[in-house]
Formats: sequence, structure tokens, C-alpha cells
Amino acid sequence: MSTNDELVTLLDAVRDIVPTLRKNGLEAEKRRRIPEENIELLEKAGVFRMAVPRRLGGLDLGVAEQSKVISEIARGWPSTGWLTMVWVTSARAAGLYSDRAREEAFGSWKSSIMAA
Repeated sequence: MSTNDELVTLLDAVRDIVPTLRKNGLEAEKRRRIPEENIELLEKAGVFRMAVPRRLGGLDLGVAEQSKVISEIARGWPSTGWLTMVWVTSARAAGLYSDRAREEAFGSWKSSIMAA
């Protein structure tokens, strides 16, 4: 699958969950954290893989492509979009580490939710 195809697939998956992100938005604000359901939906959609290097199981999307995905998430609820940006940016930064550090960060994880 090409990067463009992967981006389209990811955007479609995110657009499908936007109504639920929106529905859970007030709960996120009240609790001052993203509802677990939102995180699970983002994970299932593949959002947390978008900045992970391809050789470590990620999509390795560029910053412009990631911005498109994050913008769609923010349509559902802005704070969920913001925190997704933090998590994804941290994963991208970790992708610049040494081979050993990258393996530690991504190697055994099924997901790469992290914040620097």
C-alpha cells in the first residue's frame, strides 16, 4: 500500500470516529483527560502508528500528512486533537533516536502512545 493509500485509509477511519469524539468531548473537559473510549478508537484507527518508522511497524507519515489527520481528529474535539498531536510528535521525535533506543521505544509495543 502506498503512503497516499495509507493516508486515505487513516483519514477515513478517523472521519468514522469523529462523531464519537464529539459525543465524548464534554466528558473530556469535565474530567480533564481524554476518555478511554477516544484513546481506544484512535488506536484502532491506527493514529498512533502514523509517525512510527515503517521498519518498526508504523506508517512513517510526513508532518503534512500527520497534520491532516490531527485536523480531522480536532473536528471531533479540539483537546483530543491537541493531545494526539503531542503523542504523535513525541513518537516522531523518538524515531530519531539511535537504533537501540528506537527498538526500546517501539520494538515491544503494540502501540506507541508517548509524550516527551
